[in-house]
Amino acid sequence: MSLTLLRARWRPGPLRRRVDVVEARLAVVLGCGVCVCAPLAGVLAGWSSADHERALAAVRREQLHGVVAEVVVAPARDAVRVDETGRTTTVPVTVRWTDGDGRRITASTRLPADVERGDRTRLWLDDRERLSAAPPDAHDITVGAWTTGVWAASWTAGAGVVTGVVVHRVCERCRAASWEHEWARTEPVWSRRTP
Repeated sequence: MSLTLLRARWRPGPLRRRVDVVEARLAVVLGCGVCVCAPLAGVLAGWSSADHERALAAVRREQLHGVVAEVVVAPARDAVRVDETGRTTTVPVTVRWTDGDGRRITASTRLPADVERGDRTRLWLDDRERLSAAPPDAHDITVGAWTTGVWAASWTAGAGVVTGVVVHRVCERCRAASWEHEWARTEPVWSRRTP
């Protein structure tokens, strides 16, 4: 709906109907609601997601312990360094670390392709001394919170737009029905077909 048409529906005139006023007022209410609710939903969802992810990361850190491992066998020089998205790829690499009992453990894990023999890296182990994924760090939590917030705001704004479209279509049907009813009364007089 154009701004001129929306303004015209606020002004009194012979062609303005009650449904026009209702539609214009609902459009203003929906617009203001989306402008307030979408950012609010985004912020609340982002905070909630960050709190939840921080709690999960804390639990995960309690379940895991970190060790510093040394790269024993570096990846081959012809290993692909960058994938099709431009990110550095990870390749299988042999690493070695010393456990709590003083035993030397050798295992294979995936590390960035640019590691060299002798490089040190931090690995995470579970209570059975098996390699595990690292708990999410602050960067991961922040990115997840922003993503959740943007999605929540987008969905809220989308719901507002869909509601606006539905309201507009309902009002258009009411206008069409009203015009048809008035034409049924006016047409016989206008075309001189009065019974």
